[in-house]
Amino acid sequence: MYLYKKTIQPKNRAGKITALLCLLCGGATFVLANRFFPYPAVAQSIGVILLCVSVYIATAYLLREYTFSVTQSNNFSDEDSSFSEKFDFIIFEKKNNRDIKVCHFGIKDLTLVREVNPKNKKEISTQRKNMKRYTYNTEFAASRMIEVQASLDDENFSILVSYDEELLRVLQDFFRENG
Repeated sequence: MYLYKKTIQPKNRAGKITALLCLLCGGATFVLANRFFPYPAVAQSIGVILLCVSVYIATAYLLREYTFSVTQSNNFSDEDSSFSEKFDFIIFEKKNNRDIKVCHFGIKDLTLVREVNPKNKKEISTQRKNMKRYTYNTEFAASRMIEVQASLDDENFSILVSYDEELLRVLQDFFRENG
C-alpha cells in the first residue's frame, strides 16, 4: 500500500535551453574552427567540451525520471510498532521502462527533513560536510529542493530530492511523528 507515490518531472526549461545552446555552440566551433580560428585545435577542444556539457545535462537532468514513494513496510514486527516504523521511503529510477530501486530506508531512520532554498543553501552545505550525499533531482539549476537526512547503521547520509509540496508535507509529518 502506498501512502504517497509520485513521479516528479519538472519542466526543465533552463536545462533544455542550456543543453541546446551548448550543442549548437559546440557544433559551430567544429564547423568554423579551420576557417576563422588561428589555432583550430583550441577551438575544436572548446567544441568537444561544450558537446560533453550538453550530453551531461541531457543525461543527468532531461532523460532521468525518479519516482518517490512512502509505502507500508514489510519489516515491522508487531502491532505495537509506532506509526513511523510501519513505513519506508523508496526512490525508484526509470531505466529501460523498468523501475529500479536506488534508495530505500525506513521512515523511523529519519533524522531531518527540510526545504533547501537559496537563503539557506550555504548553511546547509556546511552542516552536511561529513555525511554521504546523494542527489535524486532532475531539475537543472533547481532553486528549491528537499533534503532528507537519515541515520542507518551508525552512518549519516543526506539525500537531496526534487521539490514537491506534498512530498515535503508527508515527510515532515512522519518526521514530527517520529519525534
